[in-house]
Amino acid sequence: MTAQTSSPRRRRAPWIALLVLCSFWIGLVAGTAIGARFFVPAGSGLVGPAMALGFGVMGALAAAVVAGVLARRLPPRSWRRSAMVALLLAVLAALAVGYGFVTQQAERRAHAGLDAAKLQHSGLDPRCAARLS
Repeated sequence: MTAQTSSPRRRRAPWIALLVLCSFWIGLVAGTAIGARFFVPAGSGLVGPAMALGFGVMGALAAAVVAGVLARRLPPRSWRRSAMVALLLAVLAALAVGYGFVTQQAERRAHAGLDAAKLQHSGLDPRCAARLS
């Protein structure tokens, strides 16, 4: 019995797919962060997050296209290495998103605690004060 060798296309497809998907995530996170920081006005209200996500989608599509073109031009030896670097960057981006979420929740809890302390010192019932504000 001889071992059946896989075609070069089958060997490169998982690495290229991993590279493109990780680049998509990296572009989404980076585009959303940059869009929210520099291009969304401060008083934009409820449309602000939608605008930031729009920049994120544009960044994700651009990163995926660049990764696809880059993967087609790379020599076969560097497919695995470039996919692993993209995976590492995608994990770091996910950790940054998670850290931002946790710190934002902690700030909200601290702010809610300060509001409750103010209401307690004011002598108003918290349920009535919530209706007044």
